[in-house]
Amino acid sequence: CKPATANQAEQLSIATNAYLYFYPLITMEYTRQVMSVADRQAKGPKFGANKFNHLRAFPSGDLRSVVRPNFDTLYSLAWVNLDQGPIILSVPAIKDRFFMLTIFDMYADAIGVPGTGSVDQNGQKIVLVPPNWQGELPVNMSQIKATTQTLWVLGRVQTNGIEDYQYIHSLQDGFQLATMNGKPYIDAEFAGSMP
Repeated sequence: CKPATANQAEQLSIATNAYLYFYPLITMEYTRQVMSVADRQAKGPKFGANKFNHLRAFPSGDLRSVVRPNFDTLYSLAWVNLDQGPIILSVPAIKDRFFMLTIFDMYADAIGVPGTGSVDQNGQKIVLVPPNWQGELPVNMSQIKATTQTLWVLGRVQTNGIEDYQYIHSLQDGFQLATMNGKPYIDAEFAGSMP
């Protein structure tokens, strides 16, 4: 094997950097599409744009939607499409359970983690703002500036056994996504661009 020339080394460097840059985008989009296929086949949870899907029971051992799910946690998942502008994330009053809503961009980077210790115990509204968006935001709301047009919200709520389900379900139902005018997002498809 003869040594690479300077040109070949530069090409290898460019190819490596391109792979590292695009790989997370591809895996996140693949994850979203797999969840959408499960939705269309009605075999799994419903994962349309800008709406939460709540897993109402502890995950089974064969769940593969996320890597190594917790078995003392109920999950709330949402794919957020910011193509039409900011989306308001409503978090209910949660005073007696640990919870977190990890917000991932399409590079799989956590851009925000509202949860216990960072969210008002009486509930809070957080504006998810698209990249390069210009406009007026509601006052008295915190904001998270997105780095991509699509986000994945992976929520977890501490659950103290099966007898805790009904209470945790009421907390999960408080996680909501709405447009700036307060209306639910209507379009269930992702028509926007990637990322």
